[in-house]
Amino acid sequence: MTQSVRFVCLGNTCRSPLAEAALRQECALSELSVIIDSAGTGDWLVEQPPGGARADGRRPEWHGY
Repeated sequence: MTQSVRFVCLGNTCRSPLAEAALRQECALSELSVIIDSAGTGDWLVEQPPGGARADGRRPEWHGY
């Protein structure tokens, strides 16, 4: 059974994308199969990618992930 985790913060601009990226890296290093995602509860940043994200909308580079 594959587990899933979703990190949630207000705008999905820094906390939840960073937590998502950190867990993705740890799961990759541990060879775990986990579905990981992040989301925001506010609607003021709809249509914008997570803060600090690459073009694919994932993994904030400014923290080394």
